[in-house]
Amino acid sequence: PVTIQPASGGVGRYVADMIEHVDQELVVYSGEGFTGGSWVRIKGLDRIPTVKALIELIRLTSRNDTSRVICHSTAGILSGIVLKLVRPKLEFIPVYHGLASRYEGLSARLVERLSCFLADTPVFLNDLDRGLLGGKGVVVPNYAPQPSSRDLNSFRQIVCVARPSPQKNLSILFSAAELLPFEKFVLFCRASISEVLTNVFRSRTPENLTVRSADDLESIYSSASVFVLPTYSEGFPLSALEAASFGVPLILSDIQVLRDIFGDSALYFANDDPQELADLIALVSNDEGVNKKYSEKSIQVAQEHSRDKWVLRWKEILRL
Repeated sequence: PVTIQPASGGVGRYVADMIEHVDQELVVYSGEGFTGGSWVRIKGLDRIPTVKALIELIRLTSRNDTSRVICHSTAGILSGIVLKLVRPKLEFIPVYHGLASRYEGLSARLVERLSCFLADTPVFLNDLDRGLLGGKGVVVPNYAPQPSSRDLNSFRQIVCVARPSPQKNLSILFSAAELLPFEKFVLFCRASISEVLTNVFRSRTPENLTVRSADDLESIYSSASVFVLPTYSEGFPLSALEAASFGVPLILSDIQVLRDIFGDSALYFANDDPQELADLIALVSNDEGVNKKYSEKSIQVAQEHSRDKWVLRWKEILRL
């Protein structure tokens, strides 16, 4: 089996984890980031695959007597379509992520629909995305890390983990921090701090809001009193599930995909209302009973998304 994926990104991590925990496969990728082992780089698979890259991919899969291809991202799925048309008996498994949240053109939508039509087993990370492509396929949500515990005596902070893109709505943290000057807010980003300060906060932040690099999950979540996700749209919020695994109470943007995943395990706010966000933060931070209630709910939802259940679901799909 061959997996086609870009070198980074949330769903890339999802597929990479699937390879590690479920089945050792030959992985084709574009860009930098993976070395050695079964990883094989083919240049020209970024965005729209080049003809040269597709020819190389067909040659590689033929040589290895491939029977199955798993792919994601527009470029990866387009590559999978070509392989499926060239070799109809190939088992084609596209993985879709965040279809409802993407700002894409007609061509990307056509790729998604054609691939779903050709696919043997389309895989989605949430029910909303599955419904957008007609309800075919299976839903396999991401999994939470092994549940850990918070140090309840440690320094407490309001935590958000997100990339600095417009759909993440990070500027609302600025407003909430101004409304709660005695609370400490920390935004962890997998991007340069200068980029976040310039593009998101226009080089000015309240004194109680700090931007840091996201590296050590345990240090991020173990000292958090609240986790906030103010996003406008989402595919599958891995950072919220990570926080939940540490028992951190969740305050999430009130959008359908988050309610579908977390249900009554989280508190929700209108993502254009910083006052409502600030009120919920103050409630969870200052009321020990509320904090404990939603901490327990977070652990429960994390356990429902365990790695063991996730691996078992993928093994069923791959018939292993």
